[in-house]
Amino acid sequence: MFFVMKYFHLCFQLLFFLLLVFSPAICAAAENRINTGFAPSAASLFPDAAAAERFGSALADALDASVSVRLFDDVHSLPEWLNRFRAIDLSLIPRKTLQNQPSGRLFSLLTTDTDEVFVLRQGIAPARREHIAAAIREVLSEEKRHVSSEPAAFSDREDALRQEAVKQARDGHLEDSLEILKQLYNRNPANSKVAYDYLTVLGWAERDAEVVILADSMELDKAPLHVVDVVAKALRNHKWFEASAALYAEAMQRWPDHLPFALGRLMALADAGEVEASRRLVRQLQNRHPERRDVLSACVYAAERAGDHLTALDLHQRLLVLNPADPDALLGRIRALRFLGASHLALHYAEKFPGLLQKADLQRLHNDAAAHQVRWGSYSPEAEKTRFLETDQALERISANLRRLHAADNAPPTLVRQGRIDRMVALRNRVRMPEVVTLYQSLQREDEFLPAYALKAAADAYLYLEQPEAAYDIYQQALHLEPDDFETRLALFYADVELEEFDRAITRIDRLFAEVQAEKNADRQRLTAELTTGLARVFAGDLPEAQSRIETLHDHAPLNPDLKQELGGVYAARGWPRKAESILENGLLNNPDHRGLQIARAHNRFDLRQYGTAQAAAEDLYGRFPEDKHVQRLARRSYLHDLRELQVEAGYSDSSETDYGGNELRLGSTLYSSPLKEHYRLFAGILWSRGDFAEGRGIVRRYRSGLEYRSRRLEGNAEINYTAAGAGGVGVGVAGLLHQDDQRSWPFAVEIRSSATPTRALRNGIDADAIRFGFVHRAHERRRWSLGTGLMDFSDGNLRTHLRADLRQRVVTRPHYHLDGVVDLYASFNKKSDVPYYSPQQDASASVTLDNTWLLWRRYQRAFRHRLALTVGAYQQQGYGTGPLLGARYEHLWQADGRFDLVYGIGWHRRIYDGDPENGVDGDLSVRWRF
Repeated sequence: MFFVMKYFHLCFQLLFFLLLVFSPAICAAAENRINTGFAPSAASLFPDAAAAERFGSALADALDASVSVRLFDDVHSLPEWLNRFRAIDLSLIPRKTLQNQPSGRLFSLLTTDTDEVFVLRQGIAPARREHIAAAIREVLSEEKRHVSSEPAAFSDREDALRQEAVKQARDGHLEDSLEILKQLYNRNPANSKVAYDYLTVLGWAERDAEVVILADSMELDKAPLHVVDVVAKALRNHKWFEASAALYAEAMQRWPDHLPFALGRLMALADAGEVEASRRLVRQLQNRHPERRDVLSACVYAAERAGDHLTALDLHQRLLVLNPADPDALLGRIRALRFLGASHLALHYAEKFPGLLQKADLQRLHNDAAAHQVRWGSYSPEAEKTRFLETDQALERISANLRRLHAADNAPPTLVRQGRIDRMVALRNRVRMPEVVTLYQSLQREDEFLPAYALKAAADAYLYLEQPEAAYDIYQQALHLEPDDFETRLALFYADVELEEFDRAITRIDRLFAEVQAEKNADRQRLTAELTTGLARVFAGDLPEAQSRIETLHDHAPLNPDLKQELGGVYAARGWPRKAESILENGLLNNPDHRGLQIARAHNRFDLRQYGTAQAAAEDLYGRFPEDKHVQRLARRSYLHDLRELQVEAGYSDSSETDYGGNELRLGSTLYSSPLKEHYRLFAGILWSRGDFAEGRGIVRRYRSGLEYRSRRLEGNAEINYTAAGAGGVGVGVAGLLHQDDQRSWPFAVEIRSSATPTRALRNGIDADAIRFGFVHRAHERRRWSLGTGLMDFSDGNLRTHLRADLRQRVVTRPHYHLDGVVDLYASFNKKSDVPYYSPQQDASASVTLDNTWLLWRRYQRAFRHRLALTVGAYQQQGYGTGPLLGARYEHLWQADGRFDLVYGIGWHRRIYDGDPENGVDGDLSVRWRF
């Protein structure tokens, strides 16, 4: 046993010695030999043993080394031979096979054009790897040059195989055919028969990307017709429309009589968006082949791609003449009618030919028909009695559609939602605004996304219902979806106005006008925006600027009825009803049915006190257009005019002056009847006043009744009264205002036992008759001046004459603030001054008042203002010199719905009486109530 072990130990030492001596030679021999392994069934570069051997021989020459080639039947076994057995140094395997191997097992050396990878086993030195890679590149490059310059011979067997592959393709076995043709092509890519057949079968298999790549290496100008056709179709299918159209054009030059090329080019041009070129080709084809179905079908495709649905409809009709039962043409006609807005006709044909549409598509068409009818109803002419006919029919159709959907199983929720949205828009058009809001809120609770046009419908409803805050928010949502929508931006302007955000409204409309002014083909929008910039100034109180803007527009378009309406409104707002009447009547001569002009004229007739014709117009317009907000306001004005009216006044004053009275209290009320015979009102009233004087308290009661008259030229009243006081008795009076024109008027009054008689005079048994006369010039809402004079003949022999002049001028105008400057001049002359009431022989005063008015809150017909007036001046009395005249007054003014006005305020004054200064305070309240 010991001997045997010693023997093996000596052998091992001998073997180790031999390895040390001969290992360099062995390593050198290994480095100079490359073992390769290939699987021809999976290798495009080496599809057979001969190709693999040729590669091995060429690689040996490039490396100057020995290269062995071993062939395998299964590509999946190659990684084992490379990695585990290490019997193969180099192989070629598909990329997918490599990707399935664990990372690090194989070294990826080089990727080929055929998506196959040369791989090395691990353990080969980096320098050796680079040397092998360079050699492979050299061999492959030489092989390509050899193939391109010297096509390999194509045997009869291979040609028979090609023909068999084509036959298989025609029999429907495309993948088997392609596998054979691919191998033949890779073996001999320069063979045109193989290349053309391979490309053609790829086209039949709809492998368009491969067709495009393969065709890129071919000279298509020499290719046969069927190959060019396959490539052109593949380019179009691959969405290379311009390249496809260009190839078809070249083919048409080679084969001018081959119609499919013209049809293919037409469809490629349509796909490329070359509308004009496709239209020219459509005309040419229609002229040459007016009754060919394939030509008409291609022209239909081009027309529909171009959005020319009218032409598409005509072509479908021609196809139906050729074949009335053509299902594609029947469907195309329905499709074209739907796009053209004639969904009712599309629905008619869909129901006439049942089965053409799926149930969901038919219901969608029902919805579309209703939606189109909604839009048609909003654009239809206002034919008064029938103006809502289309909309009412649309509402009925929508209701029927919704009932049908709710009754159906698995009705598409999108169609139900669309039907509800269409109903909301139709209700807006029908001016059923509360229902619009209810439906909108229901959709909101269900968290339904609403398109911009539906949001606008909801916002319009809120604005109509005088909820501008909600309307503004919803308009903003719609504008977010459609930032450039003109109508939404215009609606936001009106929401701003009703929210009293005048600065924001003016900024918005001025910006909108500037943008549309720069746009082409926007004349209608430009005119609307420019007119609205003028209206914005009307709403903000800047009437001179509004007048200038709208007059400029009117001068450029003097026959436009909308401009005449708005210009007449500006004139009326400036206090020129006769000037407004002229422009409005002129507009109605050419546009007698213009509703806006009719409404404006009715309002203007109220301003001119032509109450009979104004109320008749209001009643007529309300009977015809009860849903119109402007008509409703006119009707309300007519309603308010017919109400009774109660006026109540109360006042209190106290002063430091005791000789001529102090601690005075006044109470009075007047009740007017409803109008009689258009121009008349009866009235009755009572006035009670009390004052404390040096000789005692004086109380006066005055009862009055009479008749008021109001007409175009004259406003006035006549009354009979009775005064219960020391100098009481029956009195009469006539007072009025004669209007010469829009700017000039003449006030007058004649009284027996005048209401202006001082309370202290009455207390001492003295009464007075009076006469007054004057002139008023009202240039516009910002300037007014007047002159007046009067006489009072007292029963104690005193005769008082007075003169007065005043000027009121607007100084500052803002949307919520006005500042007026008032200059007041007064002088009086009394025949007697030794009387028990204040009667200076001669006195005069001059004062300036700054009258400030702020609008603190307004909500449509309700408003709250306050007013502060500060007065400074001088008072001169004969025999006592001149002294300062000071005053201040603060008031609140409330208005409610045109039926109720309340004004109350307090004041302070300081002036001189008989050389002695007097400080006084006063307060007053007035109420005007229509009922």
